[in-house]
Amino acid sequence: MTAKNPLAGLGASHLPNSNFADVMKSVRAMSDMQVPQFAISTPSEKASFESARALVKNLSARIKAWKSVLPKPFTPAVFAVLSNGMTIDVSSLSAEGHHGLVILGTVDEKPVMVTMHQSNFVTVCLAVEDNAESPRPEIGFHAG
Repeated sequence: MTAKNPLAGLGASHLPNSNFADVMKSVRAMSDMQVPQFAISTPSEKASFESARALVKNLSARIKAWKSVLPKPFTPAVFAVLSNGMTIDVSSLSAEGHHGLVILGTVDEKPVMVTMHQSNFVTVCLAVEDNAESPRPEIGFHAG
C-alpha cells in the first residue's frame, strides 16, 4: 500500500489569496531573524554542536519563532520526509543518543514511530490553517 503524501498539491493554491501575502510576510520575517552563531574551539564543543540534541533545540527555536510571526489562524506543521518518500506528520521529535532521532507522528492518520540517524532527517515546515473545533496540538521537541 502506498501512503498518501500530505504534501501533494500544497503551495500557494491551498491558502486563500488574502492570507497568502500574510504568510509570505512571516516567511520573510523568519529569513531576517538572526540565528545564533556558536564559537567552536574544542573537539568537545564541535561534537556538541553536531549532536542530534542541538538539531532538535535549533529546530524547536525556529518553529517557535515562526509561530510568533504567523498570522492567525495559521500554525506551523512539521513533516518528516523519509528516503522512500513516506511523509510523517510530526507530533514529537526527540534526540536519541548523540546522532539519533526518534520521530512520533502519523502517516495516513495511523500512528508511527521512526528512529533514524540525524543525517537522514529531512523536514518540510508548512503554515497550515488551524481548525477552531479541533486545534492542531503543539509539536513536542525533546532535546534531553
